[in-house]
Amino acid sequence: MADESDIHDTTQQDFTDYYEQSLPAERRQQIADHLRECAVCQSAYAEFEQTLRALSGLHKMSAPQHFGDAVETTIHKRSAGRFFGRRAFGDRVPFSVLAIIALVIGLIVVFLMRYSAVGTLTY
Repeated sequence: MADESDIHDTTQQDFTDYYEQSLPAERRQQIADHLRECAVCQSAYAEFEQTLRALSGLHKMSAPQHFGDAVETTIHKRSAGRFFGRRAFGDRVPFSVLAIIALVIGLIVVFLMRYSAVGTLTY
């Protein structure tokens, strides 16, 4: 019975792509065959299409002028500053630049230790 449930789930997960005809021909045919045989998925697909028709009748509205700022402020308050807060130095400088600086400093230290009169790497 679990296999039959999986077939229903995967079929229903592909409803959007099936409706938009963006599936490969073989998968589209599999879904069409399944919909002819399965009353459960036929009902679910009919409900899916009805929902899409209802949503397509809604008028699109633009967001209020300061909507983005309000969302950012709300996220900042709820996250205690973890998002959109002050950024640390490492957040502003790319990691590759920091890695190159660390590599250069490491090479300088090795060079100084190797070629200094009191260096610990020479014998």
